[in-house]
Amino acid sequence: MILIVKLVGILMIVAGVVYMIRPFEMTRLSRFFLEGNRFYVGLVFAIVIGVLLLFAAEEASSPIMIRIIGVIGLLKGVLGFVFGREKFSSFVNRVTKLDEKKLRLLAGVSLLFGVIVIYAA
Repeated sequence: MILIVKLVGILMIVAGVVYMIRPFEMTRLSRFFLEGNRFYVGLVFAIVIGVLLLFAAEEASSPIMIRIIGVIGLLKGVLGFVFGREKFSSFVNRVTKLDEKKLRLLAGVSLLFGVIVIYAA
């Protein structure tokens, strides 16, 4: 289970690095997931990752950090279903209209969360 958690962390780091190098890829990918059923697939994916992190937390060296990040993922997925595509799209559109420096900062947050997940696992 810890190996899966570390793989999630690695994916977060890779996403952060890619978005730091090419910040507008985040915009393109975000818009991709807002179309059709991909929106719901993305939300289910966030919920699954959140639940996975919550279950794996007991085995981690820092369970509280893994739980916090798991809850964030779970909330992202659940709130997406609660608020619906329109409100979620509105939020995503505001974020994707940020300037390049702010998008790079968000990429840094993703990278940081990935490092925390790997370290805490």
